[in-house]
Amino acid sequence: MDKDSIFYQNGILERAQQFKNEKIHGKVTYFYPEGKNFGYVSYKNGIQDGPYLWVNPNGTISLEGKKRIGKDFKKRTFYNLSSRGKSASMISFYDKKGNLKKFLDFGVGFNDQKTYLSERTKFYPKKDQIVTVHYNENGDKEEKSIRDFAGNQIDLIRFDKKGKPID
Repeated sequence: MDKDSIFYQNGILERAQQFKNEKIHGKVTYFYPEGKNFGYVSYKNGIQDGPYLWVNPNGTISLEGKKRIGKDFKKRTFYNLSSRGKSASMISFYDKKGNLKKFLDFGVGFNDQKTYLSERTKFYPKKDQIVTVHYNENGDKEEKSIRDFAGNQIDLIRFDKKGKPID
């Protein structure tokens, strides 16, 4: 295998990569201009295949996942910048063919009337539905919204302080 390195104008390594039969093969490692690790992507015969990882400038993990023959495979996770790579902000799940099965999105949410401290969104491609649950500052579930992909509301369920649906 042939090795190749690309450098920033300041002389710091930007990327280290390997080639096999003139195609990228193996782990390609990336660096920030000041030399810190930016992440890596795995290749087989010029196609992304294997694990990948991206790191924020502060050293926390930003994104990690795995590709199989160029498509996301099993799961891809984005992390909150402030969580030191431990708290996911979004997780996507894929089938063996690389098709998205569902995703979970964790974050601050809002609707027309209120901003919520936390929300959990689940995306179900086969059902053509997006389900979002909003939580208040105490962590209590306040409402659950079910929408189609066009954003049209299918159902909205509001909850009382005990977590029971309000008719």
